[in-house]
Amino acid sequence: FERRSIIFPGAASEQHGQDDTSTAVGGHLLSRWEHTLSSDSETIVQAYYDYTQKDYDPGSGYVHTTDIDFQHRLNIGALHEVVWGFEYRFISDQFDESANVQMEPSHLNQNIWGAFIQDEIRILPEKLSLIAGSKFEYNEFTDLEIQPTIRGIYSPVQQFSVWSAISRAVRVPSRLELHGQTTNAIEVPGEDTGTILEVTTEGNSGLQSEELTAYELGFRYEPMPTVRFDTAFFFNHYSNLIVRELIDVDEEENLYHLGYANDASGEAYGLEATADWKANDSWLLGASYSYLHTLIEENQIEDPDLDALISEESNPRHLFSIRSNLNVTPNVDFDLWFRYVSRLPEREISSYSVLDARVAWRPLKSLELSLVGQNLLEEGHSEFSSLEVERSIYGKVDWRF
Repeated sequence: FERRSIIFPGAASEQHGQDDTSTAVGGHLLSRWEHTLSSDSETIVQAYYDYTQKDYDPGSGYVHTTDIDFQHRLNIGALHEVVWGFEYRFISDQFDESANVQMEPSHLNQNIWGAFIQDEIRILPEKLSLIAGSKFEYNEFTDLEIQPTIRGIYSPVQQFSVWSAISRAVRVPSRLELHGQTTNAIEVPGEDTGTILEVTTEGNSGLQSEELTAYELGFRYEPMPTVRFDTAFFFNHYSNLIVRELIDVDEEENLYHLGYANDASGEAYGLEATADWKANDSWLLGASYSYLHTLIEENQIEDPDLDALISEESNPRHLFSIRSNLNVTPNVDFDLWFRYVSRLPEREISSYSVLDARVAWRPLKSLELSLVGQNLLEEGHSEFSSLEVERSIYGKVDWRF
């Protein structure tokens, strides 16, 4: 979920030796086995391995991730559908020391265990259902995290449904927030002398998880079998948010020492709306719009130089997209995805438009070959930092057996 901390805009930051380029390599392998025990019971076992290595000037490193999931669905009579399961994840990382980023320890192995259970209670079949459940996760930083949810769905008629939900979620502190140290040279805005501040931020191994309580209300309307409209409103309350606080300052040398703490809270609200139209048996069109506004209370650093760098906005407010999924033939697909994202004031990033395309061919029922082009409208654009997302093309092989 969205979080907020004091961020120094990339346009005013001069990171030591940074050339604003990033190289990423990696691989991903996923396997999934589904087994039907009966018409009322089935199991799914999934395992995946992921390797990612990123090399860019402020800091470099790699991450190995191995994950095993088990899930069991069981119908109990006509009123209950229970889904339960468990998960184990192993994460091994290694970070290289640089002038801007240091990690202590530089290498770490993490073990994460999780389990979940959910029960859909059909109070009035085809009319009213209640879904209640919870996820339980244990990690080595913040110990046991419990994330419950309850959701109700009411369909007075076949074409219309209304639903609401209350959920709790957490975000475990990142490795950088727990064990990292970052150093940046910041140019103070509005200074004729070009004053440079040396800002060092230390990790805090005693951080707790950020917490979210989410309230949702949604509607679905299907005026005809080929047209569907969905609208959802949400209000999120955040607590225990991680922000940066001033620890020490040397005004003569313009040196600032910051640290992380769970000392912020806030709210966010918005809406998501989608429309889908099945033009024919081979062509599906969809459009969506989302609006997000955040109101985060922060501990203000009582220093005019650093306070001037705090932004009032932390996310793009508007996102609009259009999708086209076309089955050219039974074995060939052609998909397009256009999206517009409004500006991000916090990082002084302008709005941008993106077009992605995908062509897929299935020479066999169990084999799919696809080619994907991303960011086709321009050579590159910034999204959340000074690093640009460039135009890219990649291929994918999907083999099911």
